[in-house]
Amino acid sequence: EGALTPEQPVRFDLAMTRGRCYRVIAVSDPNVGDIEVRVLSQRGTVLASDHEQGRSAIVQPDRPFCTDAEEPATIEVASREGSGAFALEVLSMASPGGH
Repeated sequence: EGALTPEQPVRFDLAMTRGRCYRVIAVSDPNVGDIEVRVLSQRGTVLASDHEQGRSAIVQPDRPFCTDAEEPATIEVASREGSGAFALEVLSMASPGGH
C-alpha cells in the first residue's frame, strides 16, 4: 500500500526466483485517474508492464510473467493522472513447465 503523486513513482523490491511466475495487480482510489505498474530488471529494463488505462492495473494481463534466473527486480507504481492511495498485490506460482 502507498500513496501516489504524478511527480514521484513508488518502488518495491521483488526477489524473482528461477522457475517462478508472477502476477502483479494494483488498484488506486478514485483520485488517481490512471495507475501504471512496471517490473524492472536490476539494469532498468522493463520486464513486464500493464497495458491498460484506469484505476486498476494487471501487469502482463494475458498471462503471468516468468523467470529462468535468480534476479532482483523492482516494481514501479506511478500515477499518470491525479494523486491518492493504492494497494498492490504480488502473486507467485510455479512455472507451468515445472522449471
